[in-house]
Amino acid sequence: VHGEGGMESGWCDCFNIAWQWGGKEVESIKEWHSGETLPSKTLSDGLEFNVKPTTDGNFRAITINLGAIEIGSFGLEVSDCNGDEIIDCHYFQYLEDGIPQDLLPVGNNGLIALATRLRTAEGYCRRMFYQIQGAKFITLVFRNLTKEIGVKAVWRTAEYPFEMRGKFETSDKALNDIHDLCRHTQQICSSDAYIDTPWREQGQWWGDARIQAKNTFYLDGDSRLLRRGIYSIAGQETENGLTYGIAPCCSGGCILPDFSLTWILTIFDHYWQTGELDVFHDQHERIKQIFAYFDSPEACGKNGLLKYDSRFWLFEDWATLPKRGYPTFLNLWHLYTLQYYEKLLYAAGLDIEADFISKKCAKRKLLLEQFFFDEKQELFVSGRELNESFMPEPPSLHDQVLAILIDLKTDSHKIMAKKRLLPFLQGEKTDYAVPTSFWCTYLFDAARKLEFNQEVMEFIRSGWEKMIPSGGTWEHFIWNRNDLQSCCHAWSAHPATHLVDFLGGIRQTAPEWRKLECAPNLKNLPKKGKILLPLPLGDFIMEWNDACLRLDVPASTDVLFKLAGTEQILNSGKYTFALE
Repeated sequence: VHGEGGMESGWCDCFNIAWQWGGKEVESIKEWHSGETLPSKTLSDGLEFNVKPTTDGNFRAITINLGAIEIGSFGLEVSDCNGDEIIDCHYFQYLEDGIPQDLLPVGNNGLIALATRLRTAEGYCRRMFYQIQGAKFITLVFRNLTKEIGVKAVWRTAEYPFEMRGKFETSDKALNDIHDLCRHTQQICSSDAYIDTPWREQGQWWGDARIQAKNTFYLDGDSRLLRRGIYSIAGQETENGLTYGIAPCCSGGCILPDFSLTWILTIFDHYWQTGELDVFHDQHERIKQIFAYFDSPEACGKNGLLKYDSRFWLFEDWATLPKRGYPTFLNLWHLYTLQYYEKLLYAAGLDIEADFISKKCAKRKLLLEQFFFDEKQELFVSGRELNESFMPEPPSLHDQVLAILIDLKTDSHKIMAKKRLLPFLQGEKTDYAVPTSFWCTYLFDAARKLEFNQEVMEFIRSGWEKMIPSGGTWEHFIWNRNDLQSCCHAWSAHPATHLVDFLGGIRQTAPEWRKLECAPNLKNLPKKGKILLPLPLGDFIMEWNDACLRLDVPASTDVLFKLAGTEQILNSGKYTFALE
């Protein structure tokens, strides 16, 4: 689309290019015209078009659609210039109708003021803007345009070189589109590190990175970004033993106790994917430092419960979880991490230390059940105040999910599901804290334990299908152009893993995927399809149609295959099974 508007005073030396145009200038465009009235030529390396002159005091704005949200750098080649033209470039992650209107108010927040400026030379000039950023739409604003000029717009992609060998191809187009959306989002949120979004701060936030690493394992199998990030996070130490939640960073406001625990979890994730323990051995002392913080008087009360430390940012999730007293979430997340630490110790042959942590986990289970479980509701409350009274906030969904994952109060799991998990999954209005699209990955893990396959699949459809037109998975379940949220956020691209799990029933059961379970959900499985998992030891393939199901098992891998009430162990080879 393109249009013409009036330039406001101060445009030549304005403080912020984006704010200058995003104020009265963009509002001065009375009519936007479709691209049909602006001929262009698509080349192998860019888009070529001519731009006609404007009337005195006006600018011409042209919006280019890259076709999908991409990460990279933008460039311009301009010919037939007078030498005093100025071209401003504005970058947008998504415009629902392709027209840059209803922009954020001037000065709202500099983090989304993405713009670059080219001052032309006489005759011909070429400029690749150095900033790597994410965009789907680029609006070019031409100023001082007294004669027609030729323009070539170039986009140079800058993303991690994944092969993306993983496949999810079925007869269900909506599920395919959701999986493709997740794949693309994960690709553009991977550069020299896992980044939360290519559009905004491009931060290596470690709560996001754990989800992204799992996405990567299912889509590509590459573990190098996770490994690099683990060392990157560990490389910036704090006085209290915690890690920064993002690296590189030196801001005390970015120390997140729960993300420090997540960092420990990613060391287990790396081991689980690769079967390698060298990262654990390298970082074991750092792990001990983190757990030592949680044993300190600043973090742990005399009653043994972990308490909110106001010096740091307790994130948990973008939800109304309490940040005071003794938060249930923090205590459960700590125990969740301890359990994985115990597995690492046993895997490393450190049995004495593992036995100690095992006993500690058992004691903490009893402690947390005693203090946080409400026998009347059969739910875990949101927390305890410092005087140990129950917090008034309704029991959250998050805490019931973690209790299920940790195996606390197993006799009450059905009640937790009935009162919290199922109402949310079924779209009912709730009065308690519920997960964002990011934290739903843990909800799905808990739902899998309780065999809520159908409910999760319907939830993924309703929650992610609406994201497809934007070209990326959203930071939250609701997105609009007038907020600061990202619609290309890989922390919510986890259906790439869950679709394989809930439909194919393919679940890892041993390090390096040397053992896995395959229990296809025939009730939910589309009529035909193919799933390829790029495992460390080779590709695992499941392909099916109405008549049969075929498996290709890589070398050194054992598969516990379950179908129609039967079980058998499959070793390396190709197999075909009839479907009734």
